[in-house]
Amino acid sequence: MTEKPTYMANSLFRNGPNAQLNACVGENGGPYGYDEYGDGFFDGAKMIVARIKEGAYNIDTLIYPATFS
Repeated sequence: MTEKPTYMANSLFRNGPNAQLNACVGENGGPYGYDEYGDGFFDGAKMIVARIKEGAYNIDTLIYPATFS
């Protein structure tokens, strides 16, 4: 018999002090398609690269997030 996995609660996906920062995904957001999400990844990568160019962050730790976005 396989044991049922145990899950622990965490604070990653809970309400924070500013409800405007809570994203809606799935059936409670959108409707968004691949184009909109693709644009979001592209915009995020551009922001990461801009911060690296400003010297605000270390390229060694942000190169993969920028590349995979």
